Amino acid sequence: CWVTMAFTSINLQIASNTTMFGILCVVTAAHLHGYAFKNKIECIIFWSTIACAIQLFALAGTTLTYHGEIQIENFKGTWFWVAINLMAVTSATLMALSIFVLCAYDTFTKARDEANTDLLTGIMSRRAFETHANEMIAKAQRAKVNLSMVFADIDYFKKINDRYGHPAGDRVISAFGAFIQDCIRGKDIAGRIGGEEFAIMLWNSNETSARLLAETTRLNFSQLRISEFPSGTHFTASFGVCTADLTDDYA
Repeated sequence: CWVTMAFTSINLQIASNTTMFGILCVVTAAHLHGYAFKNKIECIIFWSTIACAIQLFALAGTTLTYHGEIQIENFKGTWFWVAINLMAVTSATLMALSIFVLCAYDTFTKARDEANTDLLTGIMSRRAFETHANEMIAKAQRAKVNLSMVFADIDYFKKINDRYGHPAGDRVISAFGAFIQDCIRGKDIAGRIGGEEFAIMLWNSNETSARLLAETTRLNFSQLRISEFPSGTHFTASFGVCTADLTDDYA
């Protein structure tokens, strides 16, 4: 509105509006720049925004260099009117498609993450763990490094449920899952593979280092204080360790 009030010339009104929208696209692209090229979707959004900015600036420049003052009465139907509308439709279509693709990708990513994450513990679900474990084995075979597996089971879990109730049992599982996640390194993976059963795959680890991790985790968890339970209440877990042969798969 203020552009219309500031300029009586149709040329300047069109140029000012398109320039402002072009600047908005540039600002948006600059904000997206830190995220661009991390995946194909973000790349599409980034370059679509750049394309819209280029079209808008081109439209502003074309308007300013247009010979003569645009008259609203006979403007419709001219080649310039057609060009403006084509650019507007193209820009709007690009932005709409970009937003649609981004929303669809976010929905897909959220659904995939929920399927791959155990909601109670925040670590991998059984299916996700098996998938990543097989990928890690294949990678280890190529890199010729050792892999070790650590299996853990919360002791007397049925008695915990019977004595304190299932919500309390869920709290123990949640605490144990978070505890395991804090114990592993960046290249290791951990997942909940059963009710109170967990598995860890250790990258570039022999049996000795895996046993050390298992024993340290066992001792530290037995001393963990879970706030929802009476003072002095502690829980334990049993661990098993094996080293993977590079010819094995997870199954």
